[in-house]
Amino acid sequence: MPVDWMNEGGSARGGARAKAMAGSASDVAGYTMPRQQATEVISEARRRNMAAIGGKNTKPELAVRRIIHAMGYRYRLHAATLPGRPDIVFPGRRKIIDVRGCFWHRHPGCPRATTPVARRDFWEDKFRATVTRDERNLAALRRSGWQVLVVWECELAGGHLAEQFRTFLGTPGPLRGDERLNRLADVSMHSPSLVR
Repeated sequence: MPVDWMNEGGSARGGARAKAMAGSASDVAGYTMPRQQATEVISEARRRNMAAIGGKNTKPELAVRRIIHAMGYRYRLHAATLPGRPDIVFPGRRKIIDVRGCFWHRHPGCPRATTPVARRDFWEDKFRATVTRDERNLAALRRSGWQVLVVWECELAGGHLAEQFRTFLGTPGPLRGDERLNRLADVSMHSPSLVR
């Protein structure tokens, strides 16, 4: 049973030794915290850290959005009606730009796609599930007639994205008349998707 070694003021009882060990998994006031309990404390801290990492409006996504907006394109964000809630959606063009982090989405061959040493099995399962989900969402989008461009976090440093976006998206500005009909005809013919 753990010993309550903190007084109401928040300082540890037992002098300098107890104060020095406050918050650690070591011996405090004659009590040694079991290893499992120490792991749970670390896991809770890790859990809070991981929960703080958001999936929307990440730095790479914001950088891509700034480039696209400056080029004159307008878009929708995180469309809830589409599989996987893609990052940047161009409904009139039936095109999507999906910005992926190299670490979380396992960019093949990228040095950022490392696997943590601690709890390796847990991380490998988590990454495998993420990659499987990405593939499933991409396949569903393609079946629905969407073209998807995947932009990896590490590609932002290259400076060549503006040309890649222009090639993928076509002329900036709203689609009118014949252009819209041509795009709809392309979708109905199931044109191949552009995916990296």
